[in-house]
Amino acid sequence: MATHEELISLYSEDGVILLDEAASKARGLPDEEAAQLARTGLPTFVDVLFTLKVRGAPRVFSLLPVETGEETVAVFILGGPTDDAALRYFLDLRRGYVVLLAGGPEGSQAEIVNATLADFTEFLYRVSLHKQETAQVPVSVRSSRARELRTRLAARDPLAFAAPDSWWSMIMDALEGPRRPDAA
Repeated sequence: MATHEELISLYSEDGVILLDEAASKARGLPDEEAAQLARTGLPTFVDVLFTLKVRGAPRVFSLLPVETGEETVAVFILGGPTDDAALRYFLDLRRGYVVLLAGGPEGSQAEIVNATLADFTEFLYRVSLHKQETAQVPVSVRSSRARELRTRLAARDPLAFAAPDSWWSMIMDALEGPRRPDAA
C-alpha cells in the first residue's frame, strides 16, 4: 500500500492532505478510514482522476445522507474527478466503499469505485506513478506496463474491475490504448 512518504515523493508536500484523526472520528468516520486519512492522506490533485477543488455542492469533506432507495446512508465527500463538476467521490461510512456519484436533473447514479479508501488511494498513486514512469517510453511498452498494472490492481481490488465499463476499467482501457486485433 502507498505510504505518506510515497505520496509526497510523487505529488509533493503541498500535493497531499492529511486530516486530523480525532476530528474525523468525531465526525463519524470509522477508525480505519480516519487513520488512513490522518497517516497516509490523499493527493490533492491527480489529472483527470481526482481533485479536492470541486465546484459547487456538495463540498469536499462534508457529511451528508444519501438515499439509496432502500436506506439512507451517511457519506463523507472525498472530492471529484477534475473534469466534471457533477461527479463526486464519497466514502460510504457504513460499508467502507469509495463510490462515484453522478448527480443530474434526472436523478443520481452511483458506482462503487473501490472496496476501501486504502484501495482508492493506492489506485490513484499507482496510476499516477505509471504515467510518470512511462511518459518517455514507446507506446507499446507503455501499453504493456498498463496491462501489467491492471492485473496487479485487479488482484488487489477485484470489485473495481467487476464490469468492463466500470470507472477503473475505463481508466485502464485508456492507459492501455487501442488493442491490435492480433493481441486479443
